[in-house]
Amino acid sequence: MAGRSLIEIDGVHSGRLASGIVVAALQELPVPPDFNWAASSQVAGHRFHRPAGVNVDKVKADARSSGATTGLERVVKVLPVTRHHAGLDSDVQNPPGQGAAQGISRVPLKAGVIGTVTAYRNGRYQPADVVHRY
Repeated sequence: MAGRSLIEIDGVHSGRLASGIVVAALQELPVPPDFNWAASSQVAGHRFHRPAGVNVDKVKADARSSGATTGLERVVKVLPVTRHHAGLDSDVQNPPGQGAAQGISRVPLKAGVIGTVTAYRNGRYQPADVVHRY
């Protein structure tokens, strides 16, 4: 997510991030039994179907081993200022993004707010403690 604009995260048609986002970084990583694999932001949760033959335990173990609580690989939660709207179609609220791994925790996890973005379309979250790679 680092370096992407809100429009790149949000998708062209949604506008759900138009009021901005809060970025919270996990201060601890969940162990595989404590989270469900939710594919990526390219497929909304209501459209996700686990592919046949996938070893979910291995996918979750790989996800945990590649995550971090600091730096460029830190695991974050994007919290839109505009919450889900019960009367709005899920496909409009959750259009395909550019691909960020997703998981759903089964347990509460410690996290801290590390930034906010309010400049819609071109606003980008840039972690202050990460050296940019170009």
